[in-house]
Amino acid sequence: QITRPQMVMVIDDEEPIREGLRGLLQEWGYQVMTAASAAQAEQVTQALEGRVDLVLSDLHLGDGADGLEAIAGVRRLCRHEVPAILITGDTAHSEIRRIASSGHMVMFKPVQPRRLYEALRNLLG
Repeated sequence: QITRPQMVMVIDDEEPIREGLRGLLQEWGYQVMTAASAAQAEQVTQALEGRVDLVLSDLHLGDGADGLEAIAGVRRLCRHEVPAILITGDTAHSEIRRIASSGHMVMFKPVQPRRLYEALRNLLG
């Protein structure tokens, strides 16, 4: 059985961050698709026919839906609980509580590549 490279969906409204993460993840051997918004993430997920192995999303995605909603949308289309990592620079207590109750792994900016790598290995095996 040939195992395909794992597909990571990167959702961030800032292009330099999306592209930076894409480069890093590809270097580590992952396939990467990027999206600037929750709506775009859903379009990409449909194009991939739900073949998303992990979602890496910024919490704040500009004016539209946030990262929690983006992850929920991808999971709905994939029909299973795709592992997800939320990235945020927000340290407001209310936001931290909201993220914690979501059950997603959270990483605070600036994200250290080594820690991200370990998190991906843990979630994707």
